[in-house]
Amino acid sequence: IYPFMGGEGLWRGHFPKRNLINSMNLILPYTTPNFIMDSGQKKVYQLSLVALENALKLFNIIEEEFHRIYERKLTLTSLGQVFTIPRVPDQGDHLVYDLNQSPSSYLKSDLEKLKRLEKLIR
Repeated sequence: IYPFMGGEGLWRGHFPKRNLINSMNLILPYTTPNFIMDSGQKKVYQLSLVALENALKLFNIIEEEFHRIYERKLTLTSLGQVFTIPRVPDQGDHLVYDLNQSPSSYLKSDLEKLKRLEKLIR
């Protein structure tokens, strides 16, 4: 469920750039995880929040170590040096990632999107 590390692969009819596989992460804000909705909205929100926060913590460490070893920033372009099959959360057909940005920069943005939904859920 961690973005940029895993997820259900999606085929969009074309081969991805830089071996970055579009994926569906089964948490908010990427999709409504219907398979666990019986748990209640608050628990689904909490699971999504914890997953994004953990992914961000992990990527902060990975990016720091990558910089220490290679003396350069970990970006989506170089994500394949860390993961065998790197993934990116699917944004739809017309939105593209800036491959020069770090995974953590996108996770921070996604965490902000999730927090905007909190009042709706609570």
